[in-house]
Amino acid sequence: MVHRALFQSLVLGFFLFSVQNILATDSKEARTQAAERYLAVVPISQLLDDTFREMSKSLPKAIREGFVAQMRIVVRADVLEAATRASLVRHFTVDELNAMAEFYSSPHGASAMRKSGAYMADVMPAVQEEMILRLDHMERQVE
Repeated sequence: MVHRALFQSLVLGFFLFSVQNILATDSKEARTQAAERYLAVVPISQLLDDTFREMSKSLPKAIREGFVAQMRIVVRADVLEAATRASLVRHFTVDELNAMAEFYSSPHGASAMRKSGAYMADVMPAVQEEMILRLDHMERQVE
């Protein structure tokens, strides 16, 4: 009986130590630091710039640079970066954030990131069109 109680105490102690250690290494502060590392590798300003450049391709060449310059002024990258940082910290663990930063620091990850603006420019019109169509359909169903 003494051995069983001792064993249970050891197991419980190990469990509590493990949980405390996990929580300590995945604290909000640690996730914030990991999110900063990720944002240093994947800067929001660069993502926006890539997106603006891809969007400008649908415009006449003569006004593309002006469009990109104007978008840089009117879109508040700092606001979007703060929202991104808060969401990263809320939804990802330290390990996940570090893994994403490591991947996007790699040659394959950097290549994928360079293509993301073009990818988003291709996909977003279809997403927007589908959303508009479905919302219109839902409105007609309600009427």
